[in-house]
Amino acid sequence: MIDTQQHNGKPKHSNKEPDKPEHCNKEPGKSASYNTPFISVTTPLSLGEGQGGEAGEPGELVEFVEPREPDKLVEPSLYIFDFDGTLGDSKHLIVKTMQDTCRELNMDQPTEDAYAATIGLPLEQCFAVACHVDDATADRCATVYRDIFRRNNRPGAVPPFPGVLDTLRTLHEHGRLIALASSRCHESLQGFAQEYSIDDWLCALVGADDVTHAKPDAEPVNVILQSTGCKPEDTLVVGDTRFDILMGRKAGAHTCGVTYGNGSREELEEAGAEQIIDQFDKLI
Repeated sequence: MIDTQQHNGKPKHSNKEPDKPEHCNKEPGKSASYNTPFISVTTPLSLGEGQGGEAGEPGELVEFVEPREPDKLVEPSLYIFDFDGTLGDSKHLIVKTMQDTCRELNMDQPTEDAYAATIGLPLEQCFAVACHVDDATADRCATVYRDIFRRNNRPGAVPPFPGVLDTLRTLHEHGRLIALASSRCHESLQGFAQEYSIDDWLCALVGADDVTHAKPDAEPVNVILQSTGCKPEDTLVVGDTRFDILMGRKAGAHTCGVTYGNGSREELEEAGAEQIIDQFDKLI
């Protein structure tokens, strides 16, 4: 079941009306305007589904994806952004909260790098991979993590990366559709969108609990494409890890990796990113 809520489609920081996107489906029921509703899918996430490998086997998470036909993307109509490590600098908060979780549950502590390497996966799978625990323990870790995260996540704890807000504003003012696809839960993701005052610029917001198959599966992108009526070839998926790139490629979209987040340039290249940028404002 999909629950929707309408947004007024006007940016909070500008009085300029956005241009209309040119490449999206404008048929009734498939609005390409900024009145496109948010997406809130209540289907529960199944641990390990759609990931290309079992939890606890990080080497299996990167599967082969057929390279797309080389075609030039002149100007994307739809931008789909990851949040953690792409828009928001959340690494310190996430790693600290994972450490606090393991400490509270009297579990062995992985290294900070082991924690950070899982950022971009659904929360339960982060613990399954980093801590090498079974599904039941990973579920328990995720529950404790969410409680601790609410305490640790004070206002300003996750600042936007340089250039993020200005670039998103520019994209919106030029009529580009903007969406978020994250392994963070919907409520948390929407909270950060509101904290950054970008929620009125978004045509869709999809968290891990909004889909059956989360990253690196294509479902988050496909849900957004269905909602907006946009085509994969007119869409750019932007993220900092291989999970984002694989998600976009599986959906047939164009992909762009950012190097300032949690993934390395080598990781992004191996995943098949078509573009790689070192600064967010290089998108425009």
